[in-house]
Amino acid sequence: MMRDYGTVAATVAKSLSPDAGRDRRMQTVVDRLWEHLQDTGVSWVGFYLYVAEREEMVLGPRRDKPACSPISLHGACGRAFRDDAALIVRDVKELGENYIACDPKDRSEVVLPIHDAGGAPIGVLDLDSFDVGSFGETDVAGTGVDRSGAYSVRTLTDDVSSGSAAAVGSEESVAGCGFGVSTGAEPMAT
Repeated sequence: MMRDYGTVAATVAKSLSPDAGRDRRMQTVVDRLWEHLQDTGVSWVGFYLYVAEREEMVLGPRRDKPACSPISLHGACGRAFRDDAALIVRDVKELGENYIACDPKDRSEVVLPIHDAGGAPIGVLDLDSFDVGSFGETDVAGTGVDRSGAYSVRTLTDDVSSGSAAAVGSEESVAGCGFGVSTGAEPMAT
C-alpha cells in the first residue's frame, strides 16, 4: 500500500514546537504518523527507548493502543537497536522465539533506530501491521531513514531553541522527520 510520507513530513514539521522537549517532539511525530498511516495498513506506531542499566527497552510515546514494556533485546526492536540498522520484518512468524508479540494480530513490522545528537542510538521507532509484507524500503526512506544517514537526528534530541539543532521547518528537519541511521534497511532473513 502506498503511504504519503511527504505529507507526513510536512505535517510533522508544522506541528513541532521549537521549545518542546524530546518526549513532546517524539509524541508529535507518533501522532502525525498515526494520523496519516492508520488507514494504510499500519496497526501501531511507537517508540521504545533503551535503558542501559537494565539492558532492555521501555515503551515511549505511542499510538493508539498499549504495548509490551519493558522488552528484552532479543526481538526485532532489540535487533534493530543492537545492529543500529533499520529492520524490515516481512512476516513476524518467521522470527519464531525471537518475536515479542504485543498484539497477536500483528504480522509485519519495520523498526528504525533513533539517535541522540552525538549519533549514539537511544531507541527505536516501531511500526506494525496486521498484514504480511506491509513494509518495505519505501517505508524506511519515508519515515526519514536514509541509507546514507543524511537525515537529521536533532529534531527529536536537541533543544531546538538553543540553536544547536536544525531549525524546525528547515529542509533538514522536514525531510528527515527527525530520525537518522548510518546503515540501510536490512530485510529479515528467514
